Amino acid sequence: MTKFSPLPHPGHLGSDYTPSLTGKRILIVDDSAACRMVQEAMAKAMGAFVETAETAVQAMVASDASTFDLIILDIGLADADGRVLARTLRETPNGKAAAILCVSGLGGQNRIEGALVAGADAFTEKPFASVAAFGQASSNAITRHLGSSKIADQIAEQAPAHIEFDDALSPHIASYAIDDLSRARARLLAAVSKGDVSAARRAGHFISGVASLIGETALGAASRSLEIASGDTGALRSVEAVLGLAFEAEIKLKTAIS
Repeated sequence: MTKFSPLPHPGHLGSDYTPSLTGKRILIVDDSAACRMVQEAMAKAMGAFVETAETAVQAMVASDASTFDLIILDIGLADADGRVLARTLRETPNGKAAAILCVSGLGGQNRIEGALVAGADAFTEKPFASVAAFGQASSNAITRHLGSSKIADQIAEQAPAHIEFDDALSPHIASYAIDDLSRARARLLAAVSKGDVSAARRAGHFISGVASLIGETALGAASRSLEIASGDTGALRSVEAVLGLAFEAEIKLKTAIS
């Protein structure tokens, strides 16, 4: 069965658990519906109030309309580089007030430094392995933004030491992952038909994020190869492998939830 990050259940938190993000307002910006849903569930499990945005434009509208304690920002958005969005948010009053945590399915020193230079308070790779890992990354970003060790100590005391997850596939999130992969394949094919290597690489980054969420390591590796391939020929040569593996992943997901 395809390994998949299921929605956390309150029963996994323990009867004596106090959510460490209680009352925090969080905006989650990610163009993957499945990734948004998992992060939203984790944030709500820790007591946060959550809004989500799929695009950079939606994120700017949400930030202009409300104040947030934390903005969790995917770097590889379809309509903008998340680092550019972070820099743009920092130029607005509400954006200055919020902690920004940049996330990506890919790591690397260049990504980390790029996010921090753009104005992010912290960077971490996704998907989050557990609610505790999500809480730790979120609290680190908030703490660094506010510059208060007292907040870090408070959140550390409240955070659970261990949270168990079921291995069962969540049909609800799987359906969104299937849609994510289908849309990404269409974007990739359109990019290839136009000879747009940059768009193909962005699609590869998106697919890599979904692959890491559903545990498809071969698809993730192929997608990363597409994104970092040198030269137009090298990038386009990786497309066929990504398309084939993405289709196989969709079939596995459909079979697992049928």
